[in-house]
Amino acid sequence: DLSGMPRNGALEEARLIIERTSNIFKPAGVDLTEVDITLFSDNEESNLYEVFLNFKKGGEALLNSRKYIEWTELFSKTFKGPLNEFFNKVRVNVDDQKIKLNRLALLKGINVLYTAKVADLSKLIKETIQ
Repeated sequence: DLSGMPRNGALEEARLIIERTSNIFKPAGVDLTEVDITLFSDNEESNLYEVFLNFKKGGEALLNSRKYIEWTELFSKTFKGPLNEFFNKVRVNVDDQKIKLNRLALLKGINVLYTAKVADLSKLIKETIQ
C-alpha cells in the first residue's frame, strides 16, 4: 500500500522512471526477451544491467515483507542516476535490431520489476502526485 507515501520525492521519481522506460519500449510493439550482455557496447549498458541485477536480488526482502514504500524509495534511489546516465549516453533506437531490442529488453526489465510487483505508476497523472 503506497497510500501513506508522500506524493513527491521517491514516488515521483519512481513514476518518472516507469514513464520513461515504458515510453520507449511500448511503441516497439515486440516481445522482448532476455538481455544478452554480449551485445553491450557501452559502459552505461553494463552498469545499468548490474544495478538491475543487484536491485532484483537485494530488494526481494522488502517486497516479500510487503514494504512497498521502502521498495519504492529504494527503486527510485537505485535507478535514478544510472538510468539518467544511460539515456544521456546510449542511443536506444539504433539500426542494429539485435542491439536495439537488447536495450529495450533491459528497459522493460527495469519497468516490469516495479510495475508487475507494486503498481504501474505511469498511470498516475503527474498533478495527483504533486
